Order: sequence, then C-alpha cells, then structure tokens
Amino acid sequence: EIRAVSLISEPIITPSPIVRRYFSGVQISFTCLFTIDSTIESDLNKVVYSIWRKGGSLLTEDARITTNGPEKLGGQTYFGSLDFDHLNQLDSANYTCEVFVTSNIANVSANSSIAINVEGPTPEVNLTSSTLRLPAHPDYNQATLTCTATLPLPPET
Repeated sequence: EIRAVSLISEPIITPSPIVRRYFSGVQISFTCLFTIDSTIESDLNKVVYSIWRKGGSLLTEDARITTNGPEKLGGQTYFGSLDFDHLNQLDSANYTCEVFVTSNIANVSANSSIAINVEGPTPEVNLTSSTLRLPAHPDYNQATLTCTATLPLPPET
C-alpha cells in the first residue's frame, strides 16, 4: 500500500484583529501559519521562506505595506505576516501566501489565499503650504513639519 504523506500543511491566513469587514484607514495584519513535517524539520540544512502575492503578482512592499517572516513559532510551526499600516480601496484584491521549504530530504511548497474587499473611500489628503523663514542664526537651522490626516470610519454593522 502506498500512502501519500503531506510534508507541509496548507497555510492558514488569519487577520488581526479578527474582523468581518475591512474599512479604509484601518491598520491590519494577516498571519500566514503553516507546519512542516518532522522529517524535514530535523534537517539542519533546510531553508524556509515565504512570499506574498496580490492578484497573482508578487506583492510590492512600500511605506504602508510590509511583509515579515517566516519565523519559527515552535515545534514544526512557522508564521509570516502581511501588514497594512492603513488600508484603502486600492488594497482590495486576492492575497496569497506561498511557503517554500528546501532541504536535503525534499523541496515542498504550499499556498493559501484570502480575498480582501476594502470598504469606504480612498483617503484623500488636502495640503496647504506656508513659507517660513528661519533666522540666520546657528540655533535655528532646523524645522520640523507635521502633517496629519484623519478619516472617519463608517459604523460596523
């Protein structure tokens, strides 16, 4: 009898905080959790890595969107994350976590996807500018400019 053995689990993607709806302006993380077989885990030469895709294309990180991991959680379990500083409607897409393990024993991969539909307006920022002149004095050679934008969120139903 030949039995198929799964050397890597299908990743589980979980949002944090756990919500049913995604709104513009919200900070959220998606955790990609997966487990590898103990045979591969024991291989000291294994390499465990992951990538995220948006709509089938490799995800491009920027100041708002970052990825981390994978890191070992414990035992044979690993996790990585996809973090959004502030969601907007342009983030609406299907996101896929792809995990890979290369080792002397086997090369394996698995993936899982989550659909994100961001509700609410794409944030707009209105800027006004002023010209400030600093005195010609060594104690006044720096200026700090602060920009703040707020976006009210619709009530969760």
